[in-house]
Amino acid sequence: MKHIIIHYHDKNIPDTTDECNSDPCHNDGTCVDRCQCSYPYSGVNCDTDDPCGSVLCNKGGSCQSDGSCQCTTYCFGTECDDCIIGIQSPVSTSLYINSVQCNVLIEDGWILLMRRMDGSVDFYRGWSDYKVGFGDLATEFWIGNECIHLLTNNGSSFMIRFDMISLDGDWLWVEYSYFSIGAPSDKYRLSIRGYNGTVGDRILYSGDSRAYLDDMMFTTPDEDNDSTPSLNCAEQYFGSWWHNECSLVMLTGYHGTGYDSKGIKWKPAEVDLPFADMKIKVV
Repeated sequence: MKHIIIHYHDKNIPDTTDECNSDPCHNDGTCVDRCQCSYPYSGVNCDTDDPCGSVLCNKGGSCQSDGSCQCTTYCFGTECDDCIIGIQSPVSTSLYINSVQCNVLIEDGWILLMRRMDGSVDFYRGWSDYKVGFGDLATEFWIGNECIHLLTNNGSSFMIRFDMISLDGDWLWVEYSYFSIGAPSDKYRLSIRGYNGTVGDRILYSGDSRAYLDDMMFTTPDEDNDSTPSLNCAEQYFGSWWHNECSLVMLTGYHGTGYDSKGIKWKPAEVDLPFADMKIKVV
């Protein structure tokens, strides 16, 4: 008589096999029934070096070889969570970045950082005001250095644009292909490059090293971080800004005529500008 052995498996009976019996995980992976891999490893035994294995890039973003997300136009953040797609006309909104609320004005895909237009808001202020922001999004405002820092250090690259109107009524513009500022511990240090525009480059100005503003820290009347040992540029010229040994550009000075170096300026050609704004966009 032949004996027939039938192997029967009931799918309703839970599998109690412990896949961790032999401690199969590599590269510092841990095992709880199966391997829990540490970044950037993935796979059954954590053998695959894959920076994108656990990275989620939202809104059409793509994971790069270093594990970072390359976001689509008008989206930003480490996982491309924050998007301003479809916003074409000026609109006020709130962006939440690392639990910080940033009230911003968005126009044609640009996030406005500052606007001067009528002198209705006092810009001669101290460190704490420039940190958190002030003014009215409907007229004149500064959105706050903390929000500018969080926006420009949140996984996306930004360009910056300055639009101005001269005393003669001419429209002027300047763009830089890269812009960010550092953390408060680094005094919101400026990082900027890639000039293009209709007026001269007075931020990366090679004609006078004292006016070169890349890598400069932010200075206010009560927080002197400029490169001039004998005075505080923000106090001397009535404008908080990224000063070196002061600067040829300062859009936070007095609004009106007759102020020259203490007014809203993009020197040497333009002083006492009646209108100026700063805005950034994802590139």
